Amino acid sequence: MVGTVNVEGRQLKLVKLPPPQRENLKSWDNVRETLLTWRPRVEAEVVDLNGLACPIVGDELFLVDELTSLVLREILSLFYPSPPPEISASTAIGNVVGEIERTEGRSLTTEERVFLTLQLVERLSLLVDLGVLR
Repeated sequence: MVGTVNVEGRQLKLVKLPPPQRENLKSWDNVRETLLTWRPRVEAEVVDLNGLACPIVGDELFLVDELTSLVLREILSLFYPSPPPEISASTAIGNVVGEIERTEGRSLTTEERVFLTLQLVERLSLLVDLGVLR
């Protein structure tokens, strides 16, 4: 915990999330294996904090890194309030990769795309473990 903040009249604990590590993620295998068919549901409130999409679970406001914020915003735009049947979590991953390529003004190499995709899947797993996504 790094402090507290008042959000819409509620006192919340600020919790800074470290970057996820695959070996510590309970949902890693399931998220990785179902990426092409999984249609995530957002279970937590999400607020904008300094330009980042930060989830609230219980009385905790999770401070996330930019990559986690990007994938969470993409999930929200695609799947909230209800997911269309033809779109899966892999679509969100592809959209974030494309957005990063546009931001950088170049195509990523195959190795960069694979590394980034794995980082994004780790972040989705972290959001599942926290109860933000289901």
